[in-house]
Amino acid sequence: MSQFMKPVLLVLLLTATAASHAQTYEQVAPQTPAPAEPAPPVLPVPQPEPESGDDRVLTPALLGLVFVTDPAGVRPEGVSIDGIHMPSGLLLDTPAFREKLETRLGKPLTLGGLREITREAVLAYRAADRPIVDVAAPEQNIRSGTIQLLVTEGRLGEVRAEGNRWFSSGRLTGEVRIAPGESISGSELLDDLAWLNQNPFRRVDLVFARGAQPGETDVILRTQDRRPWRVYAGYDDSGTPLTDEDRLFAGFNWGDVFGLDHQLNYQFTTSPDFEKMVAHSASYVVPLPWRHTLTLFGSYAKSEPDIPPFNLEGTSWQAGLRYRVPLRSWQGVEHAVSAGFDFKRSDNNLAFGGMSVFAQATDVVQLVLGYEASLADRLGVTSAAFTVALSPGGIGGHNDDADYAAARSYAEARYAWARLALERTTRLPQEFSWVVRAEAQLASGNLLGSEQLGFGGASSLRGYDEREANGDSGFILVNELHGPAFSVARHLGFTRASDRLVPLVFLDAGVAVIADTLPGEERTRELLSTGIGLRYTLAANIVARFDYGWQLRDSGVSPTGDNQRGHVSVTVAW
Repeated sequence: MSQFMKPVLLVLLLTATAASHAQTYEQVAPQTPAPAEPAPPVLPVPQPEPESGDDRVLTPALLGLVFVTDPAGVRPEGVSIDGIHMPSGLLLDTPAFREKLETRLGKPLTLGGLREITREAVLAYRAADRPIVDVAAPEQNIRSGTIQLLVTEGRLGEVRAEGNRWFSSGRLTGEVRIAPGESISGSELLDDLAWLNQNPFRRVDLVFARGAQPGETDVILRTQDRRPWRVYAGYDDSGTPLTDEDRLFAGFNWGDVFGLDHQLNYQFTTSPDFEKMVAHSASYVVPLPWRHTLTLFGSYAKSEPDIPPFNLEGTSWQAGLRYRVPLRSWQGVEHAVSAGFDFKRSDNNLAFGGMSVFAQATDVVQLVLGYEASLADRLGVTSAAFTVALSPGGIGGHNDDADYAAARSYAEARYAWARLALERTTRLPQEFSWVVRAEAQLASGNLLGSEQLGFGGASSLRGYDEREANGDSGFILVNELHGPAFSVARHLGFTRASDRLVPLVFLDAGVAVIADTLPGEERTRELLSTGIGLRYTLAANIVARFDYGWQLRDSGVSPTGDNQRGHVSVTVAW
């Protein structure tokens, strides 16, 4: 087998993506299409009208309220029953709702008051996770002072998909777990919708429609999908000075592998000379029938740094998996837990701003646990991810303290770190928006480069070189103010173009902390930068970003001595 095919086969056998990966994989991970925007945390049902204020008196004293669920149970001649009466098992039969109704007994009931009772009943059903219900007072004799209310809870009629071209209707409708004739659970439908929207090649929205039979409601899965495969190539300057800052990459995404809804992603990354750095990475995502996700991932990288007169060569590879379990939506929060492991072998620290190739490789073997959550609201989206890594040490041939200490002073094979990532996007007036990202890490001691928090580069602190500084613990805060988007192509006369150019300004800050320092080594480094940037998209075909940052605080460890720099990335997809 050729030297080229060995890493490719390894990656295809052991590949994946997840909410949180070690940074060796992240640096060369395949790019994936932008996911669908989060679905609204509420179902598309109209709110019941508030009390109309109609003061026409229906009865001088309300003596009783009788709730029925079968139209045949309504007695047009009227009933004479005092108090509140409900059939067994009715969702409205709660102490809180009964207390609301009892305050109306013995008092005059107006038409507006009756409408308020039916409104409160509808809202009580929705609070009990039943969004489709009708509460009405059918025609009847109310001279006795007792009113009958007919409660019709919506039952599922038909589920159908509309607008889909590339994903079969059966695959989409089959993800709705409520069976025809059953009550419609709002939270269950929202979970189904979130599951359908995990695939980035489609966006599914939910619409209710009147069913064929009385009391039935149809669910329509209104779908916007696209061809479930994509090929892309591009350039960025995310490399390190010793392995060339310039990076070329090419890859593909397959969003419906063999019609199973699986996702396969691969990327080849290299320096322009195809020598200083060459890497392969891939991921494979399997949505399981019981609504869990198995994700495999891997990468292989080879580096030949330019350090005359030395002829150095370093290799790193990684494989692992994540098992993700979505949790039931809560108050509009979409969240999940995950567990998995990482195995990494490396004989250098070149990818992390270092300049060493070691005589002996080191193995990282760690258990990774995670929790992630997101919440969409009327002003934007908030997301969070908490990850913990635990390494017991002593697993494999290069996973002991001696190997770790040879790679970095005071590093031990037994360690733990915890990382919290937060992001908030807020829509502001005049089409402005504010984006805040924060990441913090706390470690038990000195870590190898792959587990440290990296400071510098387009994805963290702009204006600094990639991984200009590293910390065992620390935090990064990124602030961006985005201006209104506008179309460059339309200003040039291309009226049908769908491009967007967004200007922005930013302020980035970070503090890197070393757990155990060498003599003369600084324990803490503070970084601060500001600058401007642009984000450009042309449909789903071209994505470009440019940032230029000026350092407000010198890191003290820059390999170039520069105090400003630009960051560029361009991806062209087909």
